[in-house]
Formats: sequence, C-alpha cells, structure tokens
Amino acid sequence: METKKHYKMYKSGKLWVSAAVATLALTAGMAYGSSANADTMQTSPQPPTQSAANPTTTIADKAAQANSQNKQGQAAPQPTTNNQNNNEVSGQNNKQDNQGKLLPGKQGTPTNVNKGEQGNEEQSKSETVTFTRTVNFLTRGADGKDTPNGADVVQNVDFTKITDSKGNVTWQGNTKQFTEVGISPKDGYYAQIDGKFVDKVPALVIDPSKDKLTTTIKVIYVLAKQTIKPTDDKADKTQQVKTVTRTIDFTAPKGAKLPDNFQRPIKQTVTFGRDMYIDVKNPKNVTYGPWNVTDGGWDKVNIQINGYDALVNNKATQYIDKGDFSNPEKLQDEKVDVTYQLAAGNKGVDLNIKGNHGWLDSISIENNKLNVAGWNATNDSQGKPYHYIFVWANGQVIGKYQVDIDAAKNNRPDVPKVLNVWNAAKSGFNESITLDMSKVKVGDTITVMSRWTSDPAGNTVENQTVDFVFPKSVKITPSTNQGWLDNFGTYGNNQLKVGGWNATNLSLNCPYHWLILLDATTGKEIARQKVTSQDRPDVAKAYSGVLNADKSGFEGIFSLNGIDINHNLQLVSRYSTDMVNGEGQRVDYWFPAQKLMKGNTEIKGSLDTFELKNGCVHVVGWNATDWSTVTQNHFLILLDSTSNKQVATKLISNISRPDVAKAYPSIKTAGNSGFDITSDPIVLIPGHTYTLVSRYSTSNQGNGDTGAKVTYWFINRHLTFNPNRTNVGHLDRFDISNGKLQVKGWHATDMSELESNHWLILLDSNNREVDRVQVINAPRPDVAAVFKEIQTAGNSGFNASFDKLELKPGTYTLISRYAIDPNDASQYTDYWFKNAITIDPKQHASYVDTFKENKDGSYQITGWMASNATMTMKVVHPFLILVNGKGQELGRTELALTPRSDVANIFSTIYNSATSGFDANLKLNKDVKIDKKTNEGLLLYLRFTEAKDGNPTAKLLADDQVNTGFMIKDGQFVKKA
Repeated sequence: METKKHYKMYKSGKLWVSAAVATLALTAGMAYGSSANADTMQTSPQPPTQSAANPTTTIADKAAQANSQNKQGQAAPQPTTNNQNNNEVSGQNNKQDNQGKLLPGKQGTPTNVNKGEQGNEEQSKSETVTFTRTVNFLTRGADGKDTPNGADVVQNVDFTKITDSKGNVTWQGNTKQFTEVGISPKDGYYAQIDGKFVDKVPALVIDPSKDKLTTTIKVIYVLAKQTIKPTDDKADKTQQVKTVTRTIDFTAPKGAKLPDNFQRPIKQTVTFGRDMYIDVKNPKNVTYGPWNVTDGGWDKVNIQINGYDALVNNKATQYIDKGDFSNPEKLQDEKVDVTYQLAAGNKGVDLNIKGNHGWLDSISIENNKLNVAGWNATNDSQGKPYHYIFVWANGQVIGKYQVDIDAAKNNRPDVPKVLNVWNAAKSGFNESITLDMSKVKVGDTITVMSRWTSDPAGNTVENQTVDFVFPKSVKITPSTNQGWLDNFGTYGNNQLKVGGWNATNLSLNCPYHWLILLDATTGKEIARQKVTSQDRPDVAKAYSGVLNADKSGFEGIFSLNGIDINHNLQLVSRYSTDMVNGEGQRVDYWFPAQKLMKGNTEIKGSLDTFELKNGCVHVVGWNATDWSTVTQNHFLILLDSTSNKQVATKLISNISRPDVAKAYPSIKTAGNSGFDITSDPIVLIPGHTYTLVSRYSTSNQGNGDTGAKVTYWFINRHLTFNPNRTNVGHLDRFDISNGKLQVKGWHATDMSELESNHWLILLDSNNREVDRVQVINAPRPDVAAVFKEIQTAGNSGFNASFDKLELKPGTYTLISRYAIDPNDASQYTDYWFKNAITIDPKQHASYVDTFKENKDGSYQITGWMASNATMTMKVVHPFLILVNGKGQELGRTELALTPRSDVANIFSTIYNSATSGFDANLKLNKDVKIDKKTNEGLLLYLRFTEAKDGNPTAKLLADDQVNTGFMIKDGQFVKKA
C-alpha cells in the first residue's frame, strides 16, 4: 500500500474536498483488512476476532488473499463540487475559499458555504492566560544568609483573555484565587513573610487586569531566639558575668621567717559567663544558658614549708585544692588563712651544728635505672622545702627525681639520733631513677647529688639551694653480648622477614643498629640495612644488668631477589658508630646459619581436569609440597607447548584436598594443595597443544619467576584445541509488533567455545552500525540434530531485542558475532544475515470485527488497525471516520488502541501491531441522519495521522485504510455480500 502524506480529506462536517483528493484517499492502497487497493475497491474476507479458535491460520490465509487482489479495480464515488450549497457536518465545520482551501469554522454547526463569503467576518481573539504564584521556603542562618529549606509550592490559575477586533479586553472565568498555603512549623524557628511573623500564606483573589502573571512569596525561617554572648557589646554584665575571688593568707609561727613566696596573700580569681536568649517575637521573654568559666581559676596551692606543719582551720594539710566550679551559682568569695607550727621532728634540733652531711646506703644500675638509697641532712635545709636527687655522668645530668619527704619510706628516725639537725628525720630517700642512656658510655662513672631548694622545680636559687655530692659512685662496665632470633622466614611479596633481639652494654658506645644478611653457603654478603631499635621489656627483665636491654629488639625485611633458597642463610646484628654503612667501631652478634626450608622437600601433583569451557580454560588438580610454607604465592601458568610461549598466568588460593593428605601424609601441606580455577577469556590457537605448570614463589608479581621458587610441570594431561570451523546461521523471524525490533534465530560455530561473548550487531542499508546488543545463547536441539559435527550447535540460539534503536523503515543487515573480549574486537567470528530485515513503509493492515447500532443511535465498532507509516510520525492519532455512499462524513472518533496479541502473531512485521485493537463508540455528527430506506454502502476510514483533529495537512502526515464491508440494506446495517 502506498501511504499518502500530503492530501486533505474529510474535514469534519464537509463533504468532498475535490474529486482528485478523494480519489487519492480511496486509492491509498490496502494491506489485509482494507477494501481500498491500488486499482480496485473490493470487499476483503472477514478476519476473526480475538476470540477466534485459530487466529494465526485464519488471519494469515486472509492476508494472503487480500494481498493477491492488488491488480483488481473499482470506481471511486464522486465528490460534490465547490459551488453547491449543501449542509455539511464536521468536527470543525470548515469553510472553503475560492481556491478550494479549507477555512476554520465553528465546531458542530451546519454551515452554508458559497463562493465569495470567505474572509468578511470580524472575529474575537481568545487565549488562555496562566497566573503563577511560587512560595519559596528559606532558612536564615545566624550569619544572615538564606538557604533553601524544603520543596517550593507552585500554584497556577488559568483565565480566558478575549480581545475583540477593536482591541478591547475582557476576562472570562469564575472568581479565582490562589489557595491558602500552610507553613510547617520548624523547631527553633519562626516563619516570616516580608519581616512579619506568619503561620500560613493567605489565599489571594486574582484580579487578572491588575495582578502580575508571576509572583514569588518568600517564607523565611528565622531563629526564634537571638543569642547575646557575655562578651558582646549588648551583653547585660550584671546578669551574664560573675567573678569570684579566693584569698590565701599565711601567718608564720613566732620566731620563724617564712620563705619569700609565702609572705604575701595569694589572690585567685575565676570569671564565669553565660549566654542570654531573647525571643525575637516576644523580646521581653528572656532566658539564660548555663554558667561557664571564661577566665582564670583557682589552682592547687602547695603550702608545705620544710620543718613545719601547715594548718588550715586547725587541721594539718599539705595543699589547698583547686576550686570546684561545678555549681557556679553557689560559689562565693572565699578567704583561707594558713598558719604554721613547728613539726614534731624538728623540736629540740641543734641549730648550731654546722656542715652538710649524707650517706649512700646502696647504689646500682638495673634496666636503665639507678637504684639509690641514703640520706642527706643539714641545718641549711631550713626554709628549703623541696628535696631532689640528681644523677650525673660526664658533667651532664642523666637523671633527676623529686623526693616526697613525707613518704614513710623516706623517714629516717636513725639520723636524728646521731645528727640532730633540721629535718633529719625526713632526710632519707630510696628511689629508682630512670637514666638517659644516650648520654652514657661504657667506662663512665655515675655520681649522685642531693639538693634542698626553695624552687618547686628543683632549680638553683641564690642563697636558697644547698647541694651534697655523695662520694660513693658506680662505673659502667662491658657486659656479655646476648641475642635471639624470634622469626626468620618469607613474608609478603618476595621478602625475607627477620625479628629478634640483641642486648649488650657496648651498644651504648655504638648507637646505630645494623642487620647484615649473609649467604653462609657461599660466604658472601647478600644485603644490610639500618634498623630502629624496638622495645623489649621481656629482655630487660631477663637481663636486668645489661643496659639498653629494654631497647634491644629489631625487625628487618630483605628482598629475596637472586637468593637461592636451598642455601644456608645467616643474620648478623651489629651495633656501630657509623650511620652510613655500619663500619667503624662496632660490636657484632652472629646468629646461627639456617635454611628457609626445614623438613620434607618432596613435590607431588596431578591434573584432574583440563578443558576449554565458555571461552576460558578450566583446570582442576593439586600440587603438594612443603616448600609452599616458604614460597607462599601459588601461580598456575598456561604454556603453548607448540610455540613454546606462555599464554596466561593466574595467582590462586589453594583449596582443601583431604584425599591428597591421605595419600601423602609426609607432606604437611598436602591437605591444602588443591585448585579449581577458570581463567579469564583466552585466545587459543587451533591445533596447538597446551601444558599447565604450577609454581610456588616468594614473589606475587608476574608469574613468580622474580622470586625464590619451585616449579612443577603437569605431564598427565594436555589440552589441544581442534574446533570445527563450520560457520552457519539462520534468522527465523524479526518482530516489530511491540514497537521495538526483536530478532530470533541461531548461529552455530565451534569457535564460540573460545569466543564466548555473543553479540548481535545491526547495520542500516548503508552498512552503518545503528545498534548492538549482547545476548545469552539458548538451547537449539533442532540445530544440533542437523549439524552434528558442531559441538556447540545445541546451544546456538538467540532471541534479542534492540531496545535503544529508533526504528525507521528500510532494510537492515544483522550480524551475529562471537568474540573473546566484549571490549576487544581483535578476535571474533561473524555470520552475516544480509538484508534479512526489511521494514516496508507502505505495509499496513486493519480489520473491522463488529459494527453494531446502539439504542441511543451511536455505533459500537470493534477491530484493529496497524501501519508502518506511524514509525515516521512525531505523534500518532488514530481515528475512525464514517462516510456514506454520497461521500458525506457521518461521524468520527479518536481511538485508544488496546493489545491484540493475535494480530501481533501474524503481522509481526507491522509496527506496534501488538497494540492495534479498538472498541469504539462512534456518534453521528449533529443534524446528520441516515436514510435507512435507501440501500447504500458505508465507508469506514481507519486513519493514523499527526493531526490532533484527525485532518492531515501538508505538514501533518496521515495514513488511511478504508473498509467498505458494511452497508444499509432494507433499513438494517449488514455486511456486504
């Protein structure tokens, strides 16, 4: 059928436009179901409805019959001429000008049209005007910036604006308004519009002659409370700021003088502040936040004086605690009086005894600490409440400790008995002082000094410090050199990891720690590295007399590149004065040489499965060796034995094989020696033989060849790829009934075993690719039965849809492609279904199943209509148009098409035939009556068009199918014989 795109016919309410145009419409041609053919008008056979028992066969047979009638002909009815005054009924009641052009008229009204009447009427112009109000919701932050909050509300109201020929404007429509918009409450915020507090956006009656077309209302959520900080200029200092003072005063005992820093009151202040919150809607509503310290504080004060007891409220105490600020509301100014009385231990002392006296009871070094006990007493310590012990070496302080003179362990009641001087009873010390060993060397002498001072930090204060150096000292001597290897084995990617400890006093003289790895078999050094000493408290506990034992740990990692793991390897720990290469003055500890592999060195293996599957190599087997405890990276390597080239490699994780463990109990790792691995898509060369190799390596890179390795070749199985090169296929059908191109068929070749990604590629008539889809093959036992020599024929089917394709009429070529890599077209096998898909732009079909008159005078019409012409339409409007034998339009209706699977099954090559059904109620045009006394034929036009009103133009396409299968006979609607 030829689709006519540029004719004008059957403007609603008119008769014929012209004889030529009507003839074109009626000779637009038919596929099945239409009685208008290129040369004839002939009744087509009746198709079945959807409920037919065998719709496929019946429709197919009748379609074939209809298609065979293209050579027959029949005269078309003659249209009425332009100059006749006829009553014409139409959906738009169009008028004609002197050239036969159609002019718009008033809908549904009979019109007398004569030459010369056109263009003289003055008409009003009407248009729809939309007024829009948008409500924005914004949140205003403390910084004054507004940010969107929630979705906007958009309100639209339509009015009709009528402008007459003189330009006067009137508005039509009932009273219209923007409805009220509720404002959702937001915790901690008030809503404002133009600075006024609101809880809704009020309704607004629109005056279309005055109001703007677009209005925007901004609803601002503002903070409900204004925050005033205590430091702000607007702060109420009387309510937001509070300062509290504590005064500490000292009263000396009679006849005694307090140290200078106790001679005046100590004043401590603390300032609190709190935020004030003002309700922005009700400014008199003021609240306050909690008090917080903003400045100062009451710190802890040490009120001890050497030789005296401090009293606060007649209770002995050493300190005045820091302030408790947990309840600022109740905190008040406070005054603390401190008095002193002579300590019991100093009653009756002889202040006439001169000199500084002391003794070391014991001194020793253990775990980098100096254990020292003794005493130091002198009348000069009066007024110097702080007692410190200093440790010296090479003129440097290497340790310092403050003595707690009130601690029981430091009481020395024996000293006053022989030397009754100031604080003699509290002159003792028994401390363990941590030493800075970085300042100490073997051979150094360590001395101890006692200091009484008025400085809390122990520093020298003029006339307020007295020191005593003890004559007894201790000398740092060499110790034995001790060491141990905790671990020595492979680690990570091709590395040897070592760890242990090496402790000796001589490390004090050699601060740089080196590890040196040797090949003990060849006597050559492999590598060396400087390491950072690690904490080893366990070593310090075991070797307490070895200085720096607590820092004797080490850990090192060496590359295994070039190392023969069958050789003996030996580690040396070295302390050296050289930070560059570890030479110079040094002390070494040689750990015993050892092999990485200890125990059974057997290597066993077997290959259970070696096959090509879905374009990938699948292998199952095992390789057992205790070398895997050293070479922990397991590779499988596929070799092309014919070309002697590596094809692929894969780093794998072993799986359990209890059967192997049972067969080889001497191999400890046999139970975890298995593998079941499928390679990535791979290219195999037909006729070549392939071998599998298992390799355990210390390296996880490449195929493991850069590391220390053991390799096993599987000789019990090989793989030879010998595909059948037959390449065949067939396209069973294509289907566009659902608006998309669907294809079904098969493509069989044994290369698909290797090239396992199946693609369908669609080319247009210029061999340009327009779309491609990847498909999963489906079983085709019928193909396997015919092509027995192709192993993959039984799984060669495809059924795919080109969903992204924008369908157009024309001829397409389909290519079925098997490829190894979906992203790489370098290896593939194609089968071309050339010009296998042809979409005829002229093909269409339709049928009227039933035509019944309803009691109200309307007509119920069912059937279906489909056309490939709709593929090129931007929008599609399906219409039924009823015309009598005189050429007069009786009525029309636009259709809502419904599914018709029976039509889709037969007419799969017609676009959207799956949605082609209709069940329409057609009412006659106003003032149109059918004379049932006159036998006459009826024409039913089934039209697809881009025109919204069903009337095509030069720019709005259409496709018509005409059904002449009904007529009025003897007062009844009947089918034509």
